Amino acid sequence: TAYVNKYEKIKEKNNEKKKQSPKPPPPFDLKKKYNVIIRPNRYNFRVQYRALELLDKVGTKYIFPTKSLPKVEAVNNFNLEIINEHICENPEQLQAVRRIVNGANPYAPYIIVGPPGTGKTTTIVEAILQIYIHEPNSRILITTSSNSACDTVALKLCEYFENNQKLIEISEKRNGYDLNSKPQIPQNILRVYSISWIKRFGFKNINPLLKRNANFCDADFESPSVEVLKKYSIIAVTLCTVGRLRTGINGNWPFTHIFIDEAGATTEVESLVAITSVNTNKCRVILSGDTKQLGPVVMSKVASKCGLKHSLMERLQACDYYKVEKDGTYDDGAQTRLRRNYRSHPNILQLFNHLYYNDELIAEVEMGSLINFNNLAFLKNKKFPIIFESVYGTLSQDITSCSSYNKQEAYKVISIITKLKDHVDLNKIGVISPYRLQCARLKDMLRRRNLQGIEVGTAEIFQGREKHVIIASFVKSFCHLGFVTDPQPLKGIFCQLLYVYFFLSFFLHKHKHILIELFY
Repeated sequence: TAYVNKYEKIKEKNNEKKKQSPKPPPPFDLKKKYNVIIRPNRYNFRVQYRALELLDKVGTKYIFPTKSLPKVEAVNNFNLEIINEHICENPEQLQAVRRIVNGANPYAPYIIVGPPGTGKTTTIVEAILQIYIHEPNSRILITTSSNSACDTVALKLCEYFENNQKLIEISEKRNGYDLNSKPQIPQNILRVYSISWIKRFGFKNINPLLKRNANFCDADFESPSVEVLKKYSIIAVTLCTVGRLRTGINGNWPFTHIFIDEAGATTEVESLVAITSVNTNKCRVILSGDTKQLGPVVMSKVASKCGLKHSLMERLQACDYYKVEKDGTYDDGAQTRLRRNYRSHPNILQLFNHLYYNDELIAEVEMGSLINFNNLAFLKNKKFPIIFESVYGTLSQDITSCSSYNKQEAYKVISIITKLKDHVDLNKIGVISPYRLQCARLKDMLRRRNLQGIEVGTAEIFQGREKHVIIASFVKSFCHLGFVTDPQPLKGIFCQLLYVYFFLSFFLHKHKHILIELFY
């Protein structure tokens, strides 16, 4: 048995000098044979097993609602003072905010279905702010399976607390003043990061505003105690960290509301980590997301076949309790379905609206807000902002990776970006590929050409994000297409790409004629 130790440089705190470990592990003798044990980190799975153990009869009834449950009637106990005035122009968003603030659903999770560009994040942010305003004793948990999704919601909330005068006045009144009559440090929202995430990505990648509202000061990380967490009105944290913070605690968290964002991309047992941490008789759970986009990432084929690839949100939407009638009507006491798209070019919206959403979505984008490519020579049809590029590339692999890349496609991506850079800011361009090795190659090529600010990654990284231009490199064309043909990831990639005005490039050349027919 060979145990592989990582050889690290250690940084001393006092003199900032770097020194090497005195006894580095000996190198392998390549002439010998070894048995190598690969031990994955089981912590996330142990947290999920713990959630299943904590699921009692009350919780089980809550996540398995029946059609016989009483209908939740709308109650208007007070007038909402909407922070984001645009919500007043959107009946579905306003309906969701009213339902949540007036108590949401006590019998089952309340669901917000948010297709691409329909303002899902805007809706839940407004609902959270309204709860904060009208319920001073409320304690709100915002949680997701990924740090990027958690940051998106937390940052929007921090911006409102920083800039909205009404919220500033409420905050000062609740947090009080010090002996010098200066406002105390606000305890409105705390973004809790895990030590493992900080070690991996560092502090420099965190937005400065989020950093001021996070669980560390400068470069000193602190894991908040339960007493500290209870002081804050809003906590934003990933589901795994929720499980870690609850370890060793007897009883339930005193949260009044739990918002699980991107619930369609979260496994059911991950969602239970948050739900089993509270008493569902006293806490309202809101699931927001879209099951038509990327689902949970489950690498095991056996686990997927046994049902782990389905999210709690997906299973609930298949229940009679959340049934949508043929005429499109539904019980708004159980869910709200957002319909108005404010992001995509109408022709782009028409594609995924027809393919995946039964033509239910409504184009509300302001055409003047889209980038004007009238001077872009290689966009032949100025009214149809989609380009197919046929690349006769060769599939390649690296000896250090199981992933794949396509050098010719990578060069074509660089060529298109070079043509675009005089028409659009580089930070408004995104490049998506389902293969991590292709992403790595593209990042390296962009760096060597000093094309800074372009985000490159897989579709999962762009979940809930938006770019004015998207370039997609699907890598494979003349071989077995593998997981790229899997309907769920493919559907998710389309929905990610179709967020804004964009280019679709290099998609499976031998199937290109099928896609052209779909688009036209």
